[in-house]
Amino acid sequence: MGHSQNVWESPKGALLSSFTIQMEDGHLVPLLQYVFCLAIIEAIKDLSLRNE
Repeated sequence: MGHSQNVWESPKGALLSSFTIQMEDGHLVPLLQYVFCLAIIEAIKDLSLRNE
């Protein structure tokens, strides 16, 4: 169960994740979403290049 008793529905082959973070200054949260996503994309690209 997720936030507010929401249920995860994950299509086959999808990579889904969730986490919580406590911050005093909440206006940075939207920026962090983009930073994390870009970091994950770069890591996947790096790993896929190593496996070629």
